[in-house]
Parts: sequence; C-alpha cells; structure tokens
Amino acid sequence: MKPSIILDASVLIHCSPSSFRDLGSSDFKFLLPYTLLYEIYTADRRHEKNLEKLRLIDQVWLRDMPDALRWEIVKGESSRKMPKLPPILSTVGVSNIQRLRKEYEDDIRQYETMMADLASFHSSEAPDENPAELCRMQRKEFFRYLDDYLASQEVRKEIAESARYGYSEFAASEGLTISSAFLPQEDWLSFGMELCISAYKKWKLWRVGDGIADPRKPQNAMFDLRYIASMALADGIITGETDILRIAWLCWPEKRKNILRYIGQKGDPITFQPDW
Repeated sequence: MKPSIILDASVLIHCSPSSFRDLGSSDFKFLLPYTLLYEIYTADRRHEKNLEKLRLIDQVWLRDMPDALRWEIVKGESSRKMPKLPPILSTVGVSNIQRLRKEYEDDIRQYETMMADLASFHSSEAPDENPAELCRMQRKEFFRYLDDYLASQEVRKEIAESARYGYSEFAASEGLTISSAFLPQEDWLSFGMELCISAYKKWKLWRVGDGIADPRKPQNAMFDLRYIASMALADGIITGETDILRIAWLCWPEKRKNILRYIGQKGDPITFQPDW
C-alpha cells in the first residue's frame, strides 16, 4: 500500500507542472488538507496555474479541520475514519474563488484570530516555562531538548489529556454532545493539533521569546501547524519549508522515513535528516 503523504503549499507553488506530474506518479498517495485550498485562494495570485497543477495528481482531500474535530468529539473516533472529500478541484475553477471565500468567511476570520494569537504566544501564558533558559540554548541543544521532551511517553499522555480537555471546552461552546469515547489518541487530529501547539510554543519562545514569530506573516505559524497536525491522519509530509520539516520530525518520530524535503527541480524528494 502506498504511504499517504500530506502535501504542503510550498511544493505546489514552486514545483513546475512537469515536475508536479512526476511527483504525482511517485509511490505516494497525497492527502490534501483543506488549509491548502485556503492558501490557494488567499495567499497566492497564481490561482489558475496552481489549480491546473493539482489536477495532475490523484487528489484525496481531507475534511476541513473544524468538521474533523467535531467528528472526533461527537463520534468518539479518529477523523481518519471520516469520509474523504471528492476530488473537488476537478470541478472547482478560478471563477468559484470569491464564492468559496464567502462561504468560509466566518471560518477564515476565526482561523486568522487563532493564528495571530499563537504567533504572539507570551511566556506569561506558560508559567512552567523558563523562556530565558530556552533562549540561552544553542540551536542544536534546543532541538535535542525538544526531541527528548516530545519523545517522552508521559508528555504524550499529558498532550492527549490536554486535547480531551481543551476540545471538550470547544464542544461545549458549540453545543455538541461529547462522546464518552472521546479520548484522543495519536492517530486523531485533535491529538495532532495539541501535539504541534505544544512543540510550537517551546520553539517560538526559544526563537523569539515574547516577540512575534514572523512579524511580516504571523499567520504562517498556524498554517504550518495545520499541515503538521494533519500527519496524525497520514504517514508523512512533503514540504520545502525547513521549519515544517524540523517540527514534523520532532512531533512524529515513528513517521520520520516519510518526512520528505522537496528540493525543487533538482531531483526526487529526499528524506529529511536533521543536523543536530
């Protein structure tokens, strides 16, 4: 069976049509997060070219993240079991961009608020953290520390419990009936999102302290995490973004052989190898 790989927007945007066609014929099944559709319609002006490239590969679209989380809360099972979307880009064209943006306007506003909040995460929100100590670490020292932290089974149990509690609050705010079987595991999107946020907060404090992770594009933090979190439903990821590769490698140790660096037109994707 072909491994299922999350496709990041950086690959779509920078890959030529011929290279993308070759990628589509590789030994992978590509899972496309709904975040990718959002980025096509809002973050890049080459809508038509990117839509045409996506039509060159076998498309399996994951459900929008709020819908997937609602499924896990109400059904008490991984959204991996949720019906996948049809190949929507075979029928959706450039003329539909404004209509789709209107349909998801409320979700987009909610996403952007969440993104900005996470990108400006402050150490006062994490009293157990010592940002000064994190900031003193050299790069290799920090990534080794984060690797050890995220590999701890005790930490991963705490993350699962935090996901259950946090998304139960989300369910109550939406009036959802919480299944007694809502106990996030490592192949649940709710676990994946909580895992990535836990990793990101430490990375953000180490990198910029109480500043903003990327003042020019503070929303990027949340976009990147959505791709990495979606790996809970897949076997790996392909991206050209170094920060995504690093955090994905740390979050999902059992999937490392399928964490792939896209190297442009130079050749086939290669398995990411950290330098720490």
